Amino acid sequence: MALFIVRHQHDPDHCPATDPYMGATLLNYLSRPNVRQHGIAIQGEAVIKGEHTLYMIVDADDAERVRAFMQPFANAGTVDVYPASTCARVVASGGCAAPLPVVDDVVPALDPEDACQSAIEAGLVVHRAHPLNCETSVAALIGGVVMPNAHFYVRNHFQIPRLDPATWRLHVGGVVERPLELSLRDLTTLPSRTMVVTLECAGNGRSRLAPRVPGEQWNLGAVSTAEWTGVPLVEVLDRAGVRAGARGVGVPWRRRRPACGSPGDDPLRAQPHARRCAGIRGPARLRDERRAAADPARLSAASHRAQLVRGDRGKMG
Repeated sequence: MALFIVRHQHDPDHCPATDPYMGATLLNYLSRPNVRQHGIAIQGEAVIKGEHTLYMIVDADDAERVRAFMQPFANAGTVDVYPASTCARVVASGGCAAPLPVVDDVVPALDPEDACQSAIEAGLVVHRAHPLNCETSVAALIGGVVMPNAHFYVRNHFQIPRLDPATWRLHVGGVVERPLELSLRDLTTLPSRTMVVTLECAGNGRSRLAPRVPGEQWNLGAVSTAEWTGVPLVEVLDRAGVRAGARGVGVPWRRRRPACGSPGDDPLRAQPHARRCAGIRGPARLRDERRAAADPARLSAASHRAQLVRGDRGKMG
């Protein structure tokens, strides 16, 4: 739905509130059940005292639907309908007149406005609205060891994927004997481990550096601790059968639009060494739960494909 600001003005001599019956009719017309029947949602309303002017914040599919709802008010005065945006949308767009960023179509992504608004409501300190980057508040950091998901700091270079647990798949290919396609349910049936781990952005505290250096100007909240549960990567590699000559595990993904000032349309690859990942006690794991609560919507957009690579690092097998 789109957001609109509605302004209604009427002549002081025809103020409906001066008539108890007209006033009651007005209240009933603005009631939530009646408003829902018109296919709109009133987020807020206020009358400027002594000015006979009503303002409303309205959600609706289009301006015509709003005007149709406001017809009784138009009969009693004037009605103006203005397209509007939330502050979160304007900041995510980069200006009052700028369009909302177009998210990549590689994977479904969260609406930047909704993602930013959720972070604000959770009490995170927003540094960038799109791509969303937020730090944990100092109050939350000193409130306990394990950080709730909603308060965990957020570091993004790109959009936030919106993944469907039922259709999400992990593809494992490359220098392997048996290419795999695993669902989230498949992963949950594999042996898993739980670890309490602290994550910290390398730039945590950057705002305190002098002279100022480029990058997100974190204070001290780009750090959080959580209990992570996931399948050790060696479990998946064993099932795929790593062939001789494999040198690394590549996790490629592609983004169409530049973000955070980086040039766009270049493939990015995370490539840990294959032997390290295949080690019996190797720490690499495919995380499917955080704090023992499945959270597939936050799975990395890069986690849908892993490929064993051979030869020199950086060359895909």
